[in-house]
Amino acid sequence: MWLVHWRRKAPEGPTYAKWDCWLRYALITLFVVTGLVSLATDWPIGARWLALKLLLFTAGIGCGIAVRY
Repeated sequence: MWLVHWRRKAPEGPTYAKWDCWLRYALITLFVVTGLVSLATDWPIGARWLALKLLLFTAGIGCGIAVRY
């Protein structure tokens, strides 16, 4: 994330921004699926509070994307 902001005007800046965006969407997808499956089946995360925390963290990543737009 910092590299994207520091190198925004450099020639490689748009490439870094594109990779950052795709990585965030991939993490959101992974974390939502993991959190919901964990809440439903207690696997792979057995602690319900941790699964909820993962879903809240996903909301934080989503807010970061919203701020960028």
